[in-house]
Amino acid sequence: MSETVYSRKAEDFATNRPPYAVRAFFDLRKLIGLGTSWTVADIGSGTGNVTGHLVGRASRVFAVEPDDAMRHQAEQLLGAYPTFTSIAGTAEETTLLPQSVDLITVG
Repeated sequence: MSETVYSRKAEDFATNRPPYAVRAFFDLRKLIGLGTSWTVADIGSGTGNVTGHLVGRASRVFAVEPDDAMRHQAEQLLGAYPTFTSIAGTAEETTLLPQSVDLITVG
């Protein structure tokens, strides 16, 4: 899509950004009933910090990220998961069909 300020720092971001607390995802699952049949869209997914916690907890996780370098980092990290789908898009233009997801996350 386009280069942003994150493009030049994507590898550092992927390597050094602290992860989200695993407990938060267990709590989310308990609070809303997130199950393995759900489809999730992680908007502004970056290097996959939130997406990585979701790929084993949902049937499909769409990682929507406009920055090519950030998206590439997530693809390297999560591309082997069959539930992971990387999308070059923005919050305004996800390319997802209306009402096609059960949950939208933004980290």
